[in-house]
Amino acid sequence: MKWKNIKYSLLEFSLNGIEVFLRLYLILYYTERVGLESYLVGLALGFSIFIDAFLDPLIGSYVDNFKAKNKQRFSLLKSGGIFYCFSFFALLSPPQFSNEYFDFFYLLIVSILFNISTSCLTIPYNSAVGDITSGTLERTNLIGWKNAVGNLGAFIGIGIPGIFLVLDSSTAYFNVKLVFSAILLFTIIVAYMTIKKFNINQESTPAEKITFERIFKNTTNPFLVLFLSAYFIAYLGLTINSSLAIYYYRLRLKLSEDEIQIVLGSFLLFTSLFVPFWSFLSRKINKLKLSLTVLFLMGISNCFIYIFLPPRSLFLTVFFASFLGGFFISVNFLLESILTDFVIYKEKMDKAEKMGFYYSLWKMSQKISRGLALVFSGFMLSYVGINGTDGAYNSYYKLAYAFGPGVGIFFILACLILLLLPRKYENGY
Repeated sequence: MKWKNIKYSLLEFSLNGIEVFLRLYLILYYTERVGLESYLVGLALGFSIFIDAFLDPLIGSYVDNFKAKNKQRFSLLKSGGIFYCFSFFALLSPPQFSNEYFDFFYLLIVSILFNISTSCLTIPYNSAVGDITSGTLERTNLIGWKNAVGNLGAFIGIGIPGIFLVLDSSTAYFNVKLVFSAILLFTIIVAYMTIKKFNINQESTPAEKITFERIFKNTTNPFLVLFLSAYFIAYLGLTINSSLAIYYYRLRLKLSEDEIQIVLGSFLLFTSLFVPFWSFLSRKINKLKLSLTVLFLMGISNCFIYIFLPPRSLFLTVFFASFLGGFFISVNFLLESILTDFVIYKEKMDKAEKMGFYYSLWKMSQKISRGLALVFSGFMLSYVGINGTDGAYNSYYKLAYAFGPGVGIFFILACLILLLLPRKYENGY
């Protein structure tokens, strides 16, 4: 059972590694190597996220129809994987144009294709959780493993490009493409073989026609509306947190680049280490109540800790931001487990495939939230006077409030929304 979880989770390892790499280096690559203005890079990437987000339900519905017709969805990993590798290569292989607007449209088109390819790969992959597990405890355990292994993938997202940039910056991005693509192809093959071997849920269920009426009908469930709303708001907080983190550590806390890497690396480590703890605790305590409690504590701690955290204190920063932050953030996999339980319940009640559709709604919520969070982050940075329009002391003091209460309020609001869930869902499914 443990080996099944590990082999299935390896794909999350490579996907998360690539995602972290792109978040850290893609804007840098197109501004420094390609020469595109930063606002054009942000506009292209942001627009591509919104386009892809609204296509996710259609992709999810197709995955469900494919499963209903073929009694499996793992074969979609092959086509999705090829599409993903091609678009990833294209994203880091722009031709040389004489006009920056050609660069802009190239980035826009390729980033749209890349985001769509990500959905084509991740939706059947994540939906397979319900296909290879037979109970809520087994699903929670598998999702816990997937998130823990995925968190470890963030280390290669930071480490691999860092190594190649130090060795030879002129060929670094080409080498990064090759290494990540090789890792990705290997993990796709392993995940494909694992899902194929353990595909126990092969019941034939009727396929539903993909229409906007169906999408609206399936999104009016009280649990789903409130749950996705809470997740949407919580993810706003998480994305703003990651967008402001480097500014906060560098300008407010006066940490060196090496110290910032220690904080980020230890945060990823603690986030992974605490996943088994939450997985074990979820067997004793209702997952929804546990997630709600931790979300509230995370919001409260954010509102106070980061305002008073003293500058140049690496130990306190590692303890509060990395250890305590990793302790809280690592519980997020329970939210995915709760959604999976809900979908399994709905499939039994409605006697129809819904896993891919609901996972696509989950991803759509995540992507729209991420796009809005980037806009909020820009306004926050403008408010704190990060470009020197304010005095240094006032700017960095405001930055502490933006990074602390400005983020924590989203977690508290998400917690309040979860409190509105109908009582019949309190004990799970």
